[in-house]
Amino acid sequence: MVEIIKVLGKPGTGKTTYLANKIIEKTNEGCSFDDIVFTTYSRTASRAMYNKIFEETGIKRKDLINFGTIYRLANRTLGLQKDNYIKLKDFVLFSGNYGIEFDESAMAVKKIEEIEEFGTVLEDIGYVEGNLLFTWWQILKCMFVTDNKIKNAMRKYFFLNKKQQHGLSYRHIDQIIDFYDLWEKYKQETTKYEYQDMLQELFLKQIPYMPFKFMFIDEAHDFGLLQMSLLAFWYSQEDVKQVYICYDPMQTIYKFTGSNPDIVDNIQADKNFVLKKSYRVPEIPWNVATKMAKSINDYSMNDVNSSGKQGDIKYIDSIRNLFSNDFLHTDESIFFLLRRNQDIRELMYLLEQHRIPVKGLGRTKTIWEGKHFRNIYNLLVRLEKKLPLDKNEVRSLVMQLPVKGILKRGVKEDFRKFKFKLWDSNINSKLIDDQLSLFFGIFEKNISSIPDIKEIISYPNVNLNNKIKEYLRHVTNKDILAEKINRSLGTYHSSKGLEAKNVVLFDFYLRDNWDVVDETRLAYVGITRTTDKVFLKGIFENDGFIEQFI
Repeated sequence: MVEIIKVLGKPGTGKTTYLANKIIEKTNEGCSFDDIVFTTYSRTASRAMYNKIFEETGIKRKDLINFGTIYRLANRTLGLQKDNYIKLKDFVLFSGNYGIEFDESAMAVKKIEEIEEFGTVLEDIGYVEGNLLFTWWQILKCMFVTDNKIKNAMRKYFFLNKKQQHGLSYRHIDQIIDFYDLWEKYKQETTKYEYQDMLQELFLKQIPYMPFKFMFIDEAHDFGLLQMSLLAFWYSQEDVKQVYICYDPMQTIYKFTGSNPDIVDNIQADKNFVLKKSYRVPEIPWNVATKMAKSINDYSMNDVNSSGKQGDIKYIDSIRNLFSNDFLHTDESIFFLLRRNQDIRELMYLLEQHRIPVKGLGRTKTIWEGKHFRNIYNLLVRLEKKLPLDKNEVRSLVMQLPVKGILKRGVKEDFRKFKFKLWDSNINSKLIDDQLSLFFGIFEKNISSIPDIKEIISYPNVNLNNKIKEYLRHVTNKDILAEKINRSLGTYHSSKGLEAKNVVLFDFYLRDNWDVVDETRLAYVGITRTTDKVFLKGIFENDGFIEQFI
């Protein structure tokens, strides 16, 4: 019979390191990696485990065939190919056939390569009928598994808020259930899957994973009933000796994917371990996180120590005061975290106005995700700082410029085909003066200075939007190269599993349809991302949800 070992790991206590060491311990005892299964939900945890194993063993990712998210393992078990997955055109076709309103611009469909490697995170459920229904049905599969229970949940409009329920009110619930059956039939007839469908089929048909002896589950609190039911079936097979389940109920924040802390809590274990020390979170933020946990009757923080560093939490009452802080202008890592996606754009604009470069976390995208923007920005920084130039960054500029009247004949074609005949292969070893001569030599006009290049970039027929042109025009030698930017912007949800020295939390109100327990866990995750200081941006009335715990 399998031995079940549950490992409680609070933020920064080294859950992934603990599991990695146990895996390596098994291999040192003569166990093959083929006998070990590692799985998780989050993309971040999947990458982190591979990096740990690679550091210790040097084994390549392609050789860890049993390592990856539950979706990667499910895909391997069923042997699915790219054409087996639902694409945007399937949603459009089905919706059109049955008169269902559908906004294809608001429906993100990930490629199978992304799912195989990193797993999936469901997008916002939305309010357009088709988008709402397709996403809702997949969420209900995570929570209820079988079709009968899913349909019963539909009759209660389970998980939908009042606005979403109102959006479906002109449809009788029986018609919605009929649509569900028709959608399931469509997928069966076309042999196509959505990502939860894989898990449902494997569990309901009791299809085992290939033989293995040990299973390691990281971030188990992220799994819903469907995921944990499938894993429990897999690790209950005759040859399995041990399963390690690593979790922290306080980090259960993916409710929109069916995660529920009770699922792991209710698993009967043969052994229970608690990782006793956080190597990340300082004392002051740790004490606030402990207070948050106790407020929802979770006392497991009492058995775990902070990093020992004091740290700090500072209250900021206005955006003006936030931008006057010195830490924003250092090279220290920073997270800017907000509760809602719709609030991010305004802050993104302010950060751009203050020339504070930030990358995006999760689904948040900033101008720094644009390859050509980053390359042209880097090129200007290198010119300003008199650093060696990079031919691929020069290429990004060349490809955005019109040919006529700016570039010498043949330059754009040369760079377009990556031939770089005009760019000596040993250029990186040349002096900066030689590089500048080569660089300015590609232009037809008499262009010989950085202001000349910035003027060209501002031309109307240059293929860059005005916001980017304006940003590039003001690059100076005080700016840093794009790869050195270590500031990130995103939601509380997107920061899970990550850390930064300074974390700026934007406080929020508890809305009518938000659950206080869920929001407390989310605030807990946000405040435990820091390795040093938390800056809490308050709200006008000074009665924010997080502030009550400070």
